[in-house]
Amino acid sequence: MSGADQKERERLSQPSAEPALKNEIQYEIGLDINNITTFMQGLMKHHPEVKKPCFGDL
Repeated sequence: MSGADQKERERLSQPSAEPALKNEIQYEIGLDINNITTFMQGLMKHHPEVKKPCFGDL
């Protein structure tokens, strides 16, 4: 794994504030997300490695 890949993996493993996360996802996939909670629940169902941080983790 290259250094850039490792940095990206570390960045993505850190908790992110909802507006920043929503904007980043919308930019990456090129679609508008109306309800980030519904989007993330579907994502976590299909990708178990994606976890919602516990309260206080931010």
